[in-house]
Amino acid sequence: MTYDRQLPFLKKFAFVIIIIICLGHLAFVGKEILSPLLFSFLFAILLLPLTRAFENRLHFPRVMAALVSVIIFICGLLFIVYFLGIQLSAFSEDYPLLKQQFLKALHDIQFWIRDNFNLKLSKQVKYINELSTGALSASTVIVGNTFMTLTHFLLFMVFIFIFTFFLLYYRSLLIKFLFSIFRKEHKHLIQDIVLNIKIIIKKYVVGLFIEMAVVSAMTIITLFIVGARYPILLGLIAGILNVVPYLGIVIALTISFIITFATLGITKAIIVSVSIFAVHLIDSNFLMPKIVGAKVKINAFITVIGVFVGEMFWGIPGMFLSIPVIAIAKIIFDRVESLNPWGIVLGDEEQVEKGEKVARPDEIVGPE
Repeated sequence: MTYDRQLPFLKKFAFVIIIIICLGHLAFVGKEILSPLLFSFLFAILLLPLTRAFENRLHFPRVMAALVSVIIFICGLLFIVYFLGIQLSAFSEDYPLLKQQFLKALHDIQFWIRDNFNLKLSKQVKYINELSTGALSASTVIVGNTFMTLTHFLLFMVFIFIFTFFLLYYRSLLIKFLFSIFRKEHKHLIQDIVLNIKIIIKKYVVGLFIEMAVVSAMTIITLFIVGARYPILLGLIAGILNVVPYLGIVIALTISFIITFATLGITKAIIVSVSIFAVHLIDSNFLMPKIVGAKVKINAFITVIGVFVGEMFWGIPGMFLSIPVIAIAKIIFDRVESLNPWGIVLGDEEQVEKGEKVARPDEIVGPE
């Protein structure tokens, strides 16, 4: 630690930049294994209380407790997918009518543009045809890759469930390994970091699931009140995309606006968009602080950068994983003295709850 303090600032800064570049390269090269592994880490923390309950109260062997916990989790996800599939099936049945209504609305806009901006229909048709040609070309590529994408997604989920099971089963071994690679005088610091990571990630993941359900319910009720088409489907989309900071609401608004515009016209599309945005404001200002209640607050600038970098490296999974990864990094930065400045850059941390103490190993992984 003393030697580290004596290092000139530029050397320390260069060292950190090199580490970041190396970690970024490793993350990009190893995304096929690291992405499902990180999801498994989050889900393992989420399922840890359930696994402990099976072990301690029902006296299940650890292998059985871990397996049953993962199976219950899979069943919950399948129920969500099934319910969403029902809504998508109803939407697909109305798609031909939806397409006709969308084309009619598009023609109405063309006449409005002609009357107000003196732009001839022939020029508008030319622009639309150029856009349509590009869209069709892109659609051909998308359709051609759909099977590969679906296959990749299924394999991705299988790996996540397998990794989650092994993380739950070998959790004691992993914690012992973690403690063994550091000096004994750092044991309490490592315990504190591991405990806080477990608490914050668990609170974050559980909070996101609760928030997803609440936002979906609020959006569905609101869309029913304003008379939107497909309120359940749009509400589920808004709730699921809500877990992506900042970008999720933009995507949800775009999808809702297009569908409502095609079915009920521009006025109703604006009303639906305003309604969804109002639910988002209520969520971000009242629900998220209370439901998620994360102890680590990450500033908006770092959050946006994290989401974009996550998407650039790992695609859509990276957008979901960016916030937990930044939160874990901030916990480490705040507790390692030489890394404190980097913790300040990421944002402010709430005061530790009164009465919180450094964890014992059994508080982290549970009894043997």
